[in-house]
Amino acid sequence: MLPSGPSGFYNAPVSKGVFLFVGINSLLSAVFKFKHSFHLQLFPHIVRDHQFWRLISTHCAFRSSAEILFGSLLIYHMRLIERQWGTSKFASFVTITSTLSTIFYVAVLASGHYFGLKYVSSGPYAIIFAALWQYHATVPATWKSQLLGMSFSDKYLPYMMAAQLLLSSFPNSAVAGVCGLAAGMLYRQPLLPFQKWRYPQAVRSFCKAWILPLLMSSNVQRPSLTNVQERTPRPPAPRTSNHDADTIAQASTENPPEEQISALESMGFQREDVLAALRMSGNDTNRAAALLLDGQEGQNMQ
Repeated sequence: MLPSGPSGFYNAPVSKGVFLFVGINSLLSAVFKFKHSFHLQLFPHIVRDHQFWRLISTHCAFRSSAEILFGSLLIYHMRLIERQWGTSKFASFVTITSTLSTIFYVAVLASGHYFGLKYVSSGPYAIIFAALWQYHATVPATWKSQLLGMSFSDKYLPYMMAAQLLLSSFPNSAVAGVCGLAAGMLYRQPLLPFQKWRYPQAVRSFCKAWILPLLMSSNVQRPSLTNVQERTPRPPAPRTSNHDADTIAQASTENPPEEQISALESMGFQREDVLAALRMSGNDTNRAAALLLDGQEGQNMQ
């Protein structure tokens, strides 16, 4: 299970566009057998035949069913980054990291032919692994556990899927993934202007008017927690000792820790709903998440 907040691509139109575009291209290339038109290879495609369009098409389709499966799941999961940043910043992030990764592809292929590296696997590796680095750096874990002396969290599942994607057509897929990670790391450098760049206002206005309506998911309004409590029957509260009751009452009057607020916001919930849920649950993150999800499910059933 991926703990990704509201289901679907709610508030993530760019991620939805990438998901659909790559998925359709991958399926069509498999059906009509033109998968060979996507991978990036310097010789003969670029150097001799001048097929410079491959510098763009290499990001547009996966070659194998395993890559389609794990890549699509990761694109779906990385929509959390777009919800955190907003569509405008995420769109510029996709463009910048894809461009940086393409430069890295060419550099690696130019030097890699000495080691037998002839091509880089096609697919949006740049977007996926650059976003995975942002996920690692900015999205907190919502739960942690211990198993055989090792610490695990809910963030390990996307990491495992990313590892599987890296090994899907090793070493060519690994090169593409590492270049994407390098682009994501470079994007976060505060001394570089990448995080401040946005598309010009004219381009954003055009996309907002003509493209965004095609990609926007239905805007589901979440009910307030008060209405959810009034609408949803609750089982009788379990008996608690005076000490436990005093602890919960004291926690509900304190300001919730910012780490808990960030963890729940990363699941796609609004800050005011998060604060209300934490106060109602005595600053218990799991109980607060259950309250927020109950509210969302109640709205979806109406």
